[in-house]
This record gives sequence, C-alpha cells and structure tokens, in this order.
Amino acid sequence: MNYRLYWRLAASPGLFLLALLTFIAWYEWYRIGVVADPDVIAGYYFGSEAMIGHGGKHYASAAMYARSALFSGFFLTPVLAAFLVAEIKGERKYTLASYVLFGFAIALNWLL
Repeated sequence: MNYRLYWRLAASPGLFLLALLTFIAWYEWYRIGVVADPDVIAGYYFGSEAMIGHGGKHYASAAMYARSALFSGFFLTPVLAAFLVAEIKGERKYTLASYVLFGFAIALNWLL
C-alpha cells in the first residue's frame, strides 16, 4: 500500500478547511478593518446585545471584530503552511503535526 498517498489524503480535508478559514479571516479583516465600508459595517449590528450574546466579545465593535479577524489570519497562516508541507511530503509525522497545530490555533483563537 502506498502510505504517502494515504497521508496526503488524510491531510487534504484539513488543508481545504484551513485554507477556507484563513481566507475568510483575512477577507473579513480587510473588509471591516481596512476598507471599513459603512454599509457593510451596519449590516453586522456591532454592539447589539444579540450579536454579543451569540458571537461573543468580538462583536462589541467593528474595530474589535477586525482585530479578531487579523489575529485569526496571523494564527492560521503558518498552520496552513504546515498543511501544505504535509500535503507535499505525504508523511505521517507532518500530517499529524499539522492537525495538532490546527487544534492549538483554534484553541488560541477561541481564547483571544
């Protein structure tokens, strides 16, 4: 059996999910923090009790949300690089290490 193919296939879902989450984080930071379109910001209802209750402190203001998205992008980008290495190498240690890093990045993002 070709174990390299197996470990590449094992890394693929994580790579896809992480690429999507990383793109969303950077896009949200750019759209809310850099461009700061008032129409887009008004659609998020920052500071409302419902948004803070459902989404947490990140929705207290547009600046807080943009900062949160920026931190998410910074935490997820190196993990995405680790998944790319795991996909290229196709070895168990790289794939497992990438998933462990992914877990740490999500936990760290949740704590901040």
